[in-house]
Amino acid sequence: MAIKMRIAVLSREVVFRAGNGLSPQEVSARFGAFASMQIAEIDAENAQAAGHALPRETFVDGRESDDFASVRPDGTIVATWELTTEVVRYVWDQIQKSAATRFRHPTGRFAKSQRIYADGVEVETPEEAAAAQEVVIASTVPYARKIEGNFSKQGGVWASNEGGIYHAVAALAASKYGNVAKIKFGAREVLGGGTALSAWAKGHSAMIANEGKRRKEHSRDSRQPAVVIVFR
Repeated sequence: MAIKMRIAVLSREVVFRAGNGLSPQEVSARFGAFASMQIAEIDAENAQAAGHALPRETFVDGRESDDFASVRPDGTIVATWELTTEVVRYVWDQIQKSAATRFRHPTGRFAKSQRIYADGVEVETPEEAAAAQEVVIASTVPYARKIEGNFSKQGGVWASNEGGIYHAVAALAASKYGNVAKIKFGAREVLGGGTALSAWAKGHSAMIANEGKRRKEHSRDSRQPAVVIVFR
């Protein structure tokens, strides 16, 4: 019996396909048993890697089911794990932990200034970013730039800072979840009013008379260091 499969620890999806060589009943029975065993192994590996069981859905011949023995001899079994929330939650927790440990402000202002943007829309929790293709985590206080690094004068390139929070978390998360998402340090414009950053950017750019230059400066002042997660 020839079986094709794609397996990786912390995979988002694994597809099994049965081959020929046995009777239809034997193919279905062996195929279902094999897929069940492999999915259980991946469940265990994922739980060990993540520290807890990950949500999973299974589909037999296109229908949601865990009755693997019912698969057609020429059918498919698909197992899908929900990893978006897992990855975003990990990055979020690491940033919160680093912010609280390295910057022990009595009010916890820096830790509280962190925001999650799912496809450009702010959400309250990692769980609300589950359906997003791109997730950005950044701060809404102006001094986040000084903590992480500064724009150079040559082409607006963000200066590297190996001791920065977002640099470190992005590298750590990429090493752990690089097979399911592209995770990198970046600089993104943080939108939305009512924050310390928006007030500072508005006040700073207001000193520029030319409207075009004022908008450009406001946009530049609104850019912050960030962890950018793009799901594959």
